Order: sequence, then C-alpha cells, then structure tokens
Amino acid sequence: MVKDSEVVFSAAPHQLGLDPFVRGKIGLLSRDHSALAEIQNAWQGAAPKTTLSVHLGPVACGAAVRQDGTVAAEIKKQHRKVIGIEMETYGVYSAAAEAPAPQPKVFSFKAVSDFADKHKKDQFQAYAAYASANAIRVFVEKYL
Repeated sequence: MVKDSEVVFSAAPHQLGLDPFVRGKIGLLSRDHSALAEIQNAWQGAAPKTTLSVHLGPVACGAAVRQDGTVAAEIKKQHRKVIGIEMETYGVYSAAAEAPAPQPKVFSFKAVSDFADKHKKDQFQAYAAYASANAIRVFVEKYL
C-alpha cells in the first residue's frame, strides 16, 4: 500500500505452531537449571552478566530486522505474546510444513545477542551462537 508517497506494508501474520510434544520437552529444558548453568560456565569468552535461561513463546519473523523500536511496537500490537523478532525461523518452519510425509517436527532455538535497538553491539554474538548450539545439543541428548 502507498500512503502519501510512502510505502507501507500491511500486516498479514501467518502463524506456524510448535508441536505440543516438542513444546513440553522444551519446557523441561527450561527448568533444567543445572544443564543451563553447565553450558554457561563452560564458555571462556565475553558473556553478558545474565543467567542463561530458556524462554518459550512465539517469534515474529520477517525478511529484514531493523534497528527501529516503532517496528517492534507495531509487531507487539499484532501479537501480545511475541518474545522475539528475527529473520530465519519462519523459513525453517515453512519448509517443514511443506515437506512431504513424514513431516518433520520443527523447533528453533535462538540466543539473544542484542535487541536491534540504538544500543546494538556485536560483542556477545559468539556467546549467543555457542549458547543456542549447546542448548540444542543438551535438548536432543536429554529430552528427545
């Protein structure tokens, strides 16, 4: 839609859900504080001064993530329970939904390294990649 010579995208959310079995197992990992602490304590590089934890909820995905708080606020208006905004997860879920039988059960783990705001820095990206990869490893080894 064009509004006063400005391009405006109208929202048309398409939601792809998480399998209840997988949701329950991720819930178990979220309460496994010793496994999460073990992951966090094994990291040798720069890390945020927070405790590693798992948050389970809907993530908004799009073709681009912008450093713009107003965009995030608009997305939150569409779905009050959104816990994150990113680019990759929708593609993974969409591919799984279109796969022939037997359809795979799909999930996404993403560690937060910044909030895509004016304070965005890349100093914790390596830790975030390490944390999400190891959380998936523990999840698969212990809960699937």
